[in-house]
Amino acid sequence: MEIIDITEDKFLIKKLSIEAVKNNNANHRNTKNYIELEKRDYLKFHILKEEDKIISFAGMYRHPTWPKNIIRIVDRMYTFFEFRVKNGNGFSSKKPNVNQNNDHGGLCSGKLIPHQHKIAKELNLIPFVSIQLLSRRRVVNRWLNNRIDKSLGFKLLDEMHYTCGGDPKINILCWQNILSTQEINLPSMDIEMYNYTFKKEK
Repeated sequence: MEIIDITEDKFLIKKLSIEAVKNNNANHRNTKNYIELEKRDYLKFHILKEEDKIISFAGMYRHPTWPKNIIRIVDRMYTFFEFRVKNGNGFSSKKPNVNQNNDHGGLCSGKLIPHQHKIAKELNLIPFVSIQLLSRRRVVNRWLNNRIDKSLGFKLLDEMHYTCGGDPKINILCWQNILSTQEINLPSMDIEMYNYTFKKEK
């Protein structure tokens, strides 16, 4: 299994974008995230490949209005259905995964996160991962504790952060859970305020 940088191959990125949209349920909240990825200004865009099969892809992205010292890794991360592992803390013997001898695993957490984390650190950037919706916070925390290599230094930040860029707006999908190696200077709100602002997540 290898990670390949395809940042300059806009045709392949477009092809993967179309396949991800096609494979996803049209009504799924994340489907629109994969539309026209070739037009998104990525610092890096990687595929995870085994032999002739592309298993997963993800980018490294900086919004022009964010602080210059941060970067979102595994941006628009997508794993094709046949390779997905749904268990919360282990490995699958039936699907490609990281080395079974590791204490952490998953295509995203075991391969792409460490790879992009390393690049970010080499560029003196703070890497972070963002996940929509407070209701997913428990899953995010379990993912952090069970599948992400602790030596990378990620932690779940206490507050929800505004990741859409520009002045904060009342858009529930823009206020996200953040895994980061340190605090980041994005607009934030505490959990109490988040619950008051959005009342009930949809």
